[in-house]
Amino acid sequence: MKAVVFERYGPPAVLKYKVVGEPVFTDDQLLIQVKACSVNPVDFKIRRGDLKMLSGKKFPKVNGSDFSGVVVKAGKNVKRFQPGDKVYGSLNALRGGAYAEMVVADEELVSLKPEGMSFIEAACLPIAALTALKSLKDLGGIKAGQHVLINGCTGGVGSMAIQMAKKYFDAKVTGVCSTGNIDLAKALGADQVIDYKKDDLWSADELFDIFFDVSATATYPQAKKLLKPKGTYIFTLPSLQSMFVWPLLSLFSFRKSKVILLKKQREDWELLNDIIDLGYLKVVVDKVFPIEEIEAAHEYAESGKVRGKIAIIVSKYSRLA
Repeated sequence: MKAVVFERYGPPAVLKYKVVGEPVFTDDQLLIQVKACSVNPVDFKIRRGDLKMLSGKKFPKVNGSDFSGVVVKAGKNVKRFQPGDKVYGSLNALRGGAYAEMVVADEELVSLKPEGMSFIEAACLPIAALTALKSLKDLGGIKAGQHVLINGCTGGVGSMAIQMAKKYFDAKVTGVCSTGNIDLAKALGADQVIDYKKDDLWSADELFDIFFDVSATATYPQAKKLLKPKGTYIFTLPSLQSMFVWPLLSLFSFRKSKVILLKKQREDWELLNDIIDLGYLKVVVDKVFPIEEIEAAHEYAESGKVRGKIAIIVSKYSRLA
């Protein structure tokens, strides 16, 4: 089979789509023919070497985490899937492997593809949608009628967070984005939008129950000035400050600081599918690239211009024709 690999950390040009060894799966896993995958910020951060302390120095590496496709084989211990099932899922981002014609995935990292959703749309869901869902529900404890601020509201995570907060959780939503994305933010459900290029976020008149910092451009000391008593600041980028310093500081305040460390669980997949089935979540796909143009896809992902998600079409695996 073929997969996107890289032999060293570096720019998008290090990514090569080439023939690699056949995947091996265990009795607890699924072998899946990939129809589509998507680009997440963690993918290019790993490729660049930003996370080399976690991803290690062993090469070659296969990039990518989110995918959709069709089950080819199911291990004898797998209970919920069978060959022919249309699925979507997410691999461990540090190990990668989704930018490939075939993937091997643990059962708990896979869900049936929602009816009516294309393989392209489904491949864009896992990390972005589950990050938005678990941040709002588990970390923020979101409740109907609360006021949520989403900083970076038109990217992959932000575009899904707006829809969930407004349509499913019935909250009031204020989005923060650039001038060119205001119409998109409003179309997704934002009640009001702050243009960070023209407006001063820190002089906002209102206070918020949840400050969801998707773009990771603020700090807890800044954010707590905009939080209501018992409000929560949610940060998306694990670091020494976000994981240790800010939570420690928040022990001395009613306004809490939390960082999302995504752990995918079966009940999360089930709730996400319910939200989709109810019509409360649509995937915003900005651009679609063939897997042979993965270098261009990563270049665009790093441009700062992405609205929603970037999808990758994977060539059909010839042995399964």
